[in-house]
Amino acid sequence: MALTLKVWTCAELGLAGGHRATRPAIRDVSWQPETPASCSEAPRASLSWPHSHGRHLSQFATQPSSKAPRKGGRKEEVGAVMEMLSMLKVGYTVLRSETPATDLVNTFMDWAARRSLLLLALFMPPYHVYKLAASAAATVAPEDVAGKVVLITGASSGIGEQIAYQYAKKGARLALVARREGSLREVAAKATDLGSPDVLVVPGDVARPEDCKAFVQATVERFGRLDHLVNNAGLANVCWFEEVPDVAGFKQILASKAAVLSFAETLRMELGDEMGVTVATPGWIESEMTKGKHLSKGGRVEVDQDTRNAQVRLFPVVRAERCAEAIVDAVCRGRRSVTVPLWYRGLFLWRSLAPEVGDVLQRVFYRRSSGDGGSQMRARRVLEVTGAKRVLQPPSLHTSDIKWE
Repeated sequence: MALTLKVWTCAELGLAGGHRATRPAIRDVSWQPETPASCSEAPRASLSWPHSHGRHLSQFATQPSSKAPRKGGRKEEVGAVMEMLSMLKVGYTVLRSETPATDLVNTFMDWAARRSLLLLALFMPPYHVYKLAASAAATVAPEDVAGKVVLITGASSGIGEQIAYQYAKKGARLALVARREGSLREVAAKATDLGSPDVLVVPGDVARPEDCKAFVQATVERFGRLDHLVNNAGLANVCWFEEVPDVAGFKQILASKAAVLSFAETLRMELGDEMGVTVATPGWIESEMTKGKHLSKGGRVEVDQDTRNAQVRLFPVVRAERCAEAIVDAVCRGRRSVTVPLWYRGLFLWRSLAPEVGDVLQRVFYRRSSGDGGSQMRARRVLEVTGAKRVLQPPSLHTSDIKWE
């Protein structure tokens, strides 16, 4: 006698998650039982789920009426044993079915994750006490970088230049890297005047691996050590995506932006306490980029203040010196991250909790009408009529002069 069971798995019915599926899939499980000759009752099969699910699921292929009279205790015992065996065999068959056990595990984890907010609420108060204590200790005793060796990329202008001056004031020895050797030597001379005991100038391009190896090796050969590495070099590209002839040209841009965050988090995880990692996320900062310097869609370096105005608009621009002070201070205090200006964190929060609001505001703020020229002219008129440019931007941004060598 062949027995066919119609079995719904726990994951298909949604029992583990507490929700019932609308149309569960059905699997056919066939079994040819070995019925003892002394048993006249047809075998019965039942499937029971653990009590942790709070439910009991049974499917009987054949089962006599509950009102049928029993024919002796012996037959009842045999029927109970057969029912137990059939249940165990069905359970074993289900476990060996195509439904992976990971579905049950992930369903449980989904359920647990939604309830972990309570644990988070209990965890946050002591965590913030710990963070406050650690911050207080770092404030009292920040790292002394006097005599230490600091390698700074992109040090010929902007944030990198000002970071070099901040380290020089603290007595650090510097290795300055950039493509423009003439500008580097000017920065090196000023850093020496500000208190750096020794400054090394190494022309190089961080986009070339051989140059990276060369300036790190030159630094170690000169000073015998390397204590701080400031990955500051970066690029900006300004154009509409539909105008880009080849996205492969964005490799260097992406490598100096979001990819740096993932790289820093990977280093922090792999190296642990062997090395401190501080991630700086600056907003609009006084630099050659906010003067209008950028790469065009064709990959050429351009300086266009109208394009800059269309980007920055009415956002206040932070002085590079103030940004560098905040970054170096965060590094010396061992902080994981620093955002300059601090109020940008509020924007990050809005972006995380209400992303649709951020999308709408960005579309309104950077909407495109009648080509690039319409947006640029509208931004320039707003800045000129309101006089906001004099208030919201440092004086150095009022001209398009940049360093070329």
